[in-house]
Amino acid sequence: MASALDAPRIADRADVGTVGVFDSVVDARTLHFAWRDDALVDAETGSRWNVLGQATVGPLAGRRLVPLLHGTHFWFAWAAFKPQTCIWAP
Repeated sequence: MASALDAPRIADRADVGTVGVFDSVVDARTLHFAWRDDALVDAETGSRWNVLGQATVGPLAGRRLVPLLHGTHFWFAWAAFKPQTCIWAP
């Protein structure tokens, strides 16, 4: 995803990254993930996962996490169109 703020042309804009959201349950077991050795690894099996939610190495290789519907929004843009939004934390 390119920033909408730092350059007049899309080709010249900085990469600001993106996000994917997935259900972490595989075969009725909740997986817990951590970034280790330049890879996303689940603590339960040691499988390595890519940004598309697919296990690439390990006992779960070839398995895919179910993607979840989500929104990735810049706060300033959201607030401009939804100024009544309240933010809270538990």
